[in-house]
Amino acid sequence: MIRFILISFVFIVLQVNTVCSKSLNIIRDAEIEDTIKSYLYPLFKEAKLNTEGINVIIVNDSSVNAFVANGLNVYVNTGLILKAKSANELVAVLAHETGHVVGGHLARLKETMRIAQRTTLLTSILGGIAAVASQRPDVGVAVMVGSQGSIMGSVSTYRISEENSADKIAVDLLIKTNQSLKGMVDIMKLLDKESRLYPDYEFEYYRTHPITGDRIAFFENMYEKHKDLKVNQEYEVKFSRIKAKLFAFLGDKERVYNIVKGRKDIDSLYALAIYYLRINNVDNAIKTIDMVISIEPNNPYFYELKGQIYFENGKIKESIAPYKKALSLKPDNNLIITMLSMAELEEGSNNDLKQISESLAKVVIKEKYDPFIWRIYASCYKRLKDEAKYSYGMAEYNFLVGNNEIALYHANKALKDVGEGTPMWFNIQDIISTINDSNKNKKGDL
Repeated sequence: MIRFILISFVFIVLQVNTVCSKSLNIIRDAEIEDTIKSYLYPLFKEAKLNTEGINVIIVNDSSVNAFVANGLNVYVNTGLILKAKSANELVAVLAHETGHVVGGHLARLKETMRIAQRTTLLTSILGGIAAVASQRPDVGVAVMVGSQGSIMGSVSTYRISEENSADKIAVDLLIKTNQSLKGMVDIMKLLDKESRLYPDYEFEYYRTHPITGDRIAFFENMYEKHKDLKVNQEYEVKFSRIKAKLFAFLGDKERVYNIVKGRKDIDSLYALAIYYLRINNVDNAIKTIDMVISIEPNNPYFYELKGQIYFENGKIKESIAPYKKALSLKPDNNLIITMLSMAELEEGSNNDLKQISESLAKVVIKEKYDPFIWRIYASCYKRLKDEAKYSYGMAEYNFLVGNNEIALYHANKALKDVGEGTPMWFNIQDIISTINDSNKNKKGDL
């Protein structure tokens, strides 16, 4: 099930003296996340990284990009999936990002930026001293601008070095996992084309990345040396499926229909079912997804979509059986568990609330940054008349969506009934202290 959420994400932007907070439009979908994780596992395993720590985040952004941040969080833009022509190209990018993790580049970049920020402050002070001493403001400005330009050049040089390192690690990982290097060549040509279409992007990209022509030449040379490596056809099948799914959900509805109508291949039928879902044609949506299920009866994501079709059209009771079937085929999938739990809570008849609550309690540990799941968690405990856990869930939910006053109210309310020293108690304390610190900073700004 594709679901959109907006998350504020703090990250380093490659400009001196700035750490920015940006809202990312995140897509949650079990199939897309699982597919990309399946591509990452062999790379992480070969690189001797912890595969259990992988967290894939799909960003609804049309640019061809992916990046790693905050540990093993791998962010993949929808633009990369939709514009890549093969799984081999997508895996090439994932191998490059894995190279950054292996090289410890993110941690070193943070330290480089910290030093750059400190140096920028120093040059600002020196610029002020120069202006006062010379009684000419333009001298101070010249000192500051010149110094900051030099610092930015150092950071850019550092970034280019790390990109080259990640490229080499990526090639090594692809060779060791027996995957063709052709995707590396093709995706670099696509990036080169994209950068020429967007001049601002091109300027920023080329300041922090090696010259694209040199990278393409490097990858072409490595590809020629390892032409015996083949494309993974299983990867390609899964990629074709998630690409069709994304296109059907995000593309212009009329265009989607015109492309897939009359076609009988499974990807086109899958996209057609999604099209019917988007125009609220329940009968045709169910008829089409049933055709897809008849071709692949053991695919959990097809049953998940069937559940979504019923649920989003108010047929809550009918949605439960396909959600349960999806979960039986994909046990412990957090998103499928959440959707089944929501359907059962919404349907409301003699469901085992204790079992639902236990399932959701496990899910929120792994999905602690998804506000939607916290809202379902809170709803469950409200039904159970457990005020402490209901308020805790509402505190987490409101904190994540930026409603700090409501979050603080629920956090303080929950704190009264939660045992001191428990994990929940510590989580509530974190919410309260974070909000209070934020409020103090705002007052300080005034």
